[in-house]
Order: sequence, then structure tokens, then C-alpha cells
Amino acid sequence: WVFALGSCGPSGWLLSTCSNGELICWDLADTVVQTKARSYDQVSPQGAHVRSESINAHSNPVYAVHGVPGGTVFTGSDEEIRIWREPWNCGGGKAIGELRIPQLEGSRGSLSPLAETNGLTSLNKGQTLAAAAGDGNAYCWDVATQVLTHCFSGHKDYLHSIVSLERNGLIATGSEDGTCKFWDVREKKENQCVATLESGDIVSALSVSNDGNWLVMGGSSNGMGNFNMCHVASRVITDGRKCKHNTRVQSMTFTDKALVLGGDGQNLEYWSMNGSEYIVDVPTSSSSVFGLHYDSSAGILVSGGSSAFIDVFSEERSHMVSLQA
Repeated sequence: WVFALGSCGPSGWLLSTCSNGELICWDLADTVVQTKARSYDQVSPQGAHVRSESINAHSNPVYAVHGVPGGTVFTGSDEEIRIWREPWNCGGGKAIGELRIPQLEGSRGSLSPLAETNGLTSLNKGQTLAAAAGDGNAYCWDVATQVLTHCFSGHKDYLHSIVSLERNGLIATGSEDGTCKFWDVREKKENQCVATLESGDIVSALSVSNDGNWLVMGGSSNGMGNFNMCHVASRVITDGRKCKHNTRVQSMTFTDKALVLGGDGQNLEYWSMNGSEYIVDVPTSSSSVFGLHYDSSAGILVSGGSSAFIDVFSEERSHMVSLQA
């Protein structure tokens, strides 16, 4: 399975992480070349032969990947977060750093179970790393020193997603408790929650518009997939929308022309940028979509999930090629 997708800005490499612990780096330029005149079989797509580099990044499934311009890549799994430098060039080399979610100490020196990392993001041009953890907390580290700087607690359940609101100095977290919280990472005090937004039964995915003004929160409510748009500065939430096919939103991203949702159905849902109008659905090779990523420099959208394939789509929503992970 493909759990997460990302890139390192203009590096020319697509990043994917898998249930077997692999980090795979795909050559985007080669991917685009391979897209000409390929037919698409939804049941059994053909994996294109694209230049790639694979690393055994973790011994457990890798649920999160995040890259920053300059070539630094972060991966998160059940036990640790690892830091890589240009992993497409390291030939399976070692990570340059490792971070761990703190364990709580109980009676007689007992420690709480390790919490998995479900989402990663960064601020300050990659100098600050933030993680969403399975213990319901968000954590921040100074990347240069690898020192933990913040623990944000306040959610009542598991965290699914985390994004940065760079212009505002905030991070946003989405939780199984049905809320999204904004946290101020500029404050040295713990638990600087500046807003709590209600959004259905579960908030399992977050995405920020290209201009940074809007946050979209996706999840489920009353057994149906749903999403809400929030104006970041005013914290005003627009009327919620119900998904057409998904009973739960698991991933979201903005392209230059649309908002795209992936969930527990085999179709990507395209909506207008403000989420007010449903446009079309597009089939994928996965029956459940866990990861979506849009690369503006290449003009492609990629999706991955419960199949062994990463599907690549053009800006015009046509399927271009499938990469076999």
C-alpha cells in the first residue's frame, strides 16, 4: 500500500512511502516523458518504467512523508521519524537524524506505548518540523539541533493530519475527536491553542489553499464523507459539503484549478476551489485513497492508496500513467 506522497519543491523528485517501510523517490521528468499515449486499465494498470531510487527507510509502515526545498526529507512511522538528505542520491544510505515521539512515564517507571506519526509538516523554511501523533498530541522540533521544542495537547483523540499556516505562524491539526485546532508555534509556552473548529464526527484530512487564506477540513459526519472550508484569518467556517461517493475523506489537495478529495471510494472527487461546486469524479487504481499530492512545476496530480500503483493525472484530469510501487 502507498500511504503518503510528497516532493521537495523544485527538486524534480516525487516521494512516496509504503506499508513495507520503503521510501521511493521517482524522477518526475522521466514520469512526464512516460505519459504519452498510454491506455488505462482501472483493474490492472500497467506500471511504467520510470527512474526511481528506493530506500528501506523504516522497519514498519511509513505513514507520513514531507520534503522541503533544498533536499531534506522527513519520514514518519510507528516508532520514529527519520531525516534524510537527498535520498535519491544516497544509494540506500543512512538517515542523517532520528526523532522520537516522547513516551509518558507511568507508575514504577513504566512507559506508554510508542505513538505512531500520522502526519508531518514544517515551518521556517524547514527549520521547524511538526508531527501529528497517535497519542493525540502534536510535537515540534528544531531540525538543526533535533531538540523537542513544543508539545501541543488538547485533542481528546488520535491525530490524523497536520498542516502549516506559514503566513500566520500556526499549525493546524485534525483529530478523531471531530475538531481542528490552530496552534501558535511562535509562543514558547505549551498548548498555545488559538482556535478550535468543529467539523463533523472525524477530521481525518487537512489542506491549505495555494494563497494560504483557506483551510479545508475533511472527514466524515453521520456516516457520510464531508468537508468544510475555513477562512484562516477570520476563522469563519463555510457551510459543510457532503461527498458524492466517499463515506470518509482520507486525503485532500488543491491544484491550480480545483480542490481534489480522496477517500474510501475508488474515485477522486474534483470540486471548485471554494468547495461550493462539484465538478467530476475520476477513477483510480486504489479502492481506498490515502495520499494525494499536486506538483505545480510538473503540472501533475498523483494519488496512492490500497493498491501497488501510484496514479498520475494531468491538470485536465486525464490519467497519464501508473507507477508501480
